[in-house]
Amino acid sequence: MLLFCIEEALGKYIFDNEHAVTASHHNMKDINIQDAIERAYLDDIFQLVLKATIGTPSESSVKRLYKLSHDLCLFEVRNAIAHPNRPFLDVYWYRVAALAADPAFEALGIKEPKSTLYSAEQGTISEPPEGWDKKYLWNIPNNLPHKFESDITGLIGRNRDLDELKKKLSSQRVHTAAIVAPGGFGKTALALDLLKQLVSSSETTNWLDAVTYVTLKTKTWLDDKFVDLQAVDEIEKVEQNIAEQLGIIFDEYIDNLEQAIESFGDKRILICIDNLETIIRDNDDEFQSFIDKLPREWKVIVTSRVTITNAYIYSLQELNERNAIHLARMYNRNKGGDELPQDKYTQIANQCYFNPLAIKMTLDLYLTGNQLPESIGKAKSNIANFSFSNLIDSLSENALKILELVFSKPDCNRKLICEMLGVSTDYAAEAINELSRTSLLNRTPNKDKESYEINGSIKDLLIINPKCIAIREHIQAKLIQQQNVLHQIDIDQRASNFPCWHIQFLPNDIESGLKIIMADFVKFRFAKNANKGKLSELYASFSQNEEHYSDSYLFLRSYAKVCEVLQLYSQAEKLYLKSIALTDDMTTKYMIARYYFETSKFDKSIEMYDNLVSQIRAVKTEDDIIPFYDSIYQGYFLSHLYIGHYDFVLEYTKKWKDEEEFSSLFGTYRASAYKRKIEATNKNDTAQIVSIFNSATKILDDIYRNDGYSLASATQGFKVIEELVYFYKYEQNCRYDKISCLQFLEFCDKHLVDIVDTSRNKSSEDIKLIARELSNISVPNNPFACKNYWQSYSSPNYKNAINRNDVNPEYTLVKIHRFAENKVGNRTNFLFSRDDKDEEYFVHFDSLENCDWHDWLKLSSNEQLAVKDATRVQGRNALNVLSCYLVES
Repeated sequence: MLLFCIEEALGKYIFDNEHAVTASHHNMKDINIQDAIERAYLDDIFQLVLKATIGTPSESSVKRLYKLSHDLCLFEVRNAIAHPNRPFLDVYWYRVAALAADPAFEALGIKEPKSTLYSAEQGTISEPPEGWDKKYLWNIPNNLPHKFESDITGLIGRNRDLDELKKKLSSQRVHTAAIVAPGGFGKTALALDLLKQLVSSSETTNWLDAVTYVTLKTKTWLDDKFVDLQAVDEIEKVEQNIAEQLGIIFDEYIDNLEQAIESFGDKRILICIDNLETIIRDNDDEFQSFIDKLPREWKVIVTSRVTITNAYIYSLQELNERNAIHLARMYNRNKGGDELPQDKYTQIANQCYFNPLAIKMTLDLYLTGNQLPESIGKAKSNIANFSFSNLIDSLSENALKILELVFSKPDCNRKLICEMLGVSTDYAAEAINELSRTSLLNRTPNKDKESYEINGSIKDLLIINPKCIAIREHIQAKLIQQQNVLHQIDIDQRASNFPCWHIQFLPNDIESGLKIIMADFVKFRFAKNANKGKLSELYASFSQNEEHYSDSYLFLRSYAKVCEVLQLYSQAEKLYLKSIALTDDMTTKYMIARYYFETSKFDKSIEMYDNLVSQIRAVKTEDDIIPFYDSIYQGYFLSHLYIGHYDFVLEYTKKWKDEEEFSSLFGTYRASAYKRKIEATNKNDTAQIVSIFNSATKILDDIYRNDGYSLASATQGFKVIEELVYFYKYEQNCRYDKISCLQFLEFCDKHLVDIVDTSRNKSSEDIKLIARELSNISVPNNPFACKNYWQSYSSPNYKNAINRNDVNPEYTLVKIHRFAENKVGNRTNFLFSRDDKDEEYFVHFDSLENCDWHDWLKLSSNEQLAVKDATRVQGRNALNVLSCYLVES
């Protein structure tokens, strides 16, 4: 009798859920379910029940019963009953009784097996007396509603969500949990089904004594329309409601929450609050205060469109496509609609964004006579207004701007938000969090960053919302402005014609935001007299955007260059090192090498230049990149020269004529190494110095004759000439080797003007100074003394010099014969002169009445001075001049 009752009850369950069986299995839609049940054995019946519950919360209960029937060998029991001649063992009865008493039947809403079990235990086959079910009932005390939102179809596609939530709620670590999702996703249905399973499970009694449910819903979809509900809107009223419901559950009079806590504080209670956003949309502090009041053993689960703080957040997603289609089919059938083609169910599911409520609304409207496209449109509009309209109205202006920006730019990220809205990272984060709390915005993590997208259900509402339209105009104007700026940057880049290796060249494929930040950088002129105001603005722009572009070597090296010019050397070095860690780019390495050179860290600059030179040597040189390689080699040689590696440079450039495109450059720095070697040579080793001068001038003469004058060769050539001038100031050096001295003078005669013309920072004044000094060298046939051309240069032109005829007869005429110089060979502020009686005079710059410092530097040997007053100083041979005048030659 008991086993028959179980089979009969399962058969009735299948019949009652016939639509679910055929909806989930197309090959069964033409089968008569009643016939199938009548022909079925116990195992077949279980298979049909499994089909009826697939994808629903009831599936786990059926699987439990099916497994239990196998474990208890009920199929063996049924076989024994079918053969009366076989012995019926006592154990068979207890096996069947164990199955009939299992609470899984109660979870499925099947009560007949328990009723029959009770009657059998009483030895009667009549209807069991009232209250018989209490004997086997272990439902946890609760106030759950009798009618559930998912009753028409059952809860579909949420088994994984249910399992995860049950696991979290049973954990001792979780005291507050929130199911968060936009409206219509089925938060309430999921919460109620979860609570139903908890109160019906014997396992729950291990951690729970009671469940109370409170709803704050203001609207619900009922009978094909939205219905307004009376709901509390203050936390105090929520507390009062909870207290009253707990009183009903435990059959006690409870006046307020404090009394409930006092009476039931030792019990393990789960409080469910539905639609919590009604009271916490603007401020959740009051809710947190409520949570803080509760006893430690009490737990709270809420449903909300708004994220709450200090809680385990379960973000409920829309249904997947398969479950959304299954829901549409089940709802249509159970509401009495005619069967639709598969593509219609797919259309409904996709165009409703897999939102359960939107799917149900669409079918309700369709079943009342609307066309399907019209039904979908109305449902989407309804769900958008139901879910989001009140949330949009409560958003801050920045949050609304972000919402519209994400709507306009689907690939939007935090970088773009800051750039387009002109806000800091903190402001953007605050507004993004505001949107995330309302479930209007979905975050998509991508490694160490995140991008954003608008919830599908809200897009249609944004299009027509008046508040959003006004914001959209502003955002679109900003986007158009950005495009115009980007086009202008591209035009400027083409006009500047920077080569790809230039530090201010912008690749075409860089991000739009980075290109805009870099626009001012590429136009900035990095020089010693750089505009400090604009430089500070550049620094501020880079500093503000560092967080967004910390993975861009182009951004980091450019930022480092700005810091370097501002002399923020420590910060510059850190940024340079970050950039080089991200790329093997030669330009980046070159910028770092130059930075180390400019800050006199020559060991490090050499290390970086070594790497670059190795790369140059490993590839064939293209014509368009020769200027870049020139710069690298110059930095390489100068780093070695500045640190005193003269012999290294001489060895490295030994075969300079074989260097093809770089022969002139290699020769130039070979000559420079010789020149610098003179500085390190003993001043008395005249032979060695003359030999070095000979090597340097021959190399430079060869370069100028074959390759012409370059900036590098002209710069180094002028330095060699300056060294010659200094060396031949001393007459003994002229007398040592007059032939070599004349050769050097002829070198200067041949190249001086072209060298100065090619140099960036030299002028005709420099030619005059050099020519005058060289004209004083006492060597036969000195071109600077013999040629009229040079005489015009060597004749000094002083602003305030007095004419020889105007000199007071009482003044003493003297000639300059020696200048005092400092350790590095530069002129100081005093000199020595002699009169025609060979008397020596000490002349200080301050004693010259008609000579400024510019003219002082132009003075040369044999220039005449008119001494007005001089005194003898004890202990000195020379007379000390107190006042004198410069006389025109």
